[in-house]
Amino acid sequence: MDTPEIDLLLTIDEVDADQERLDELTGYFRQELLDLGAGYFKPVASASAPAGTKGDPFTIGALALVTLPALLPKLVEFLSNWSTNGANRKVRIKTPVGVEIEFTSQKPLGHDEIIALVERLNAIKNPDSR
Repeated sequence: MDTPEIDLLLTIDEVDADQERLDELTGYFRQELLDLGAGYFKPVASASAPAGTKGDPFTIGALALVTLPALLPKLVEFLSNWSTNGANRKVRIKTPVGVEIEFTSQKPLGHDEIIALVERLNAIKNPDSR
């Protein structure tokens, strides 16, 4: 039996970041997720590049991450820490079934909140999961 993968759209933002800074920040964010072994990336579906950007879906502040349920605790903890390690950062998770979660530098998650969030994400069934 295959473990169903979970599709997550991750978007990042930083207050007062221009497009160049957001591009740089997205690259760092993506590399840290790869180093973490959080899953794999696929092109961002139906995302259009803002005016003046390169148009590469990995450079516009949005990443489509496919992960496994077993990796969720580590991923959620990383996202919570990443958002609080920078001035006025935000990380948003959106799932194909409409669940949306936001991490910000102003409201870090506690241990119990991380556990509850992981359970909530684990309950998600992707529409195209087998």
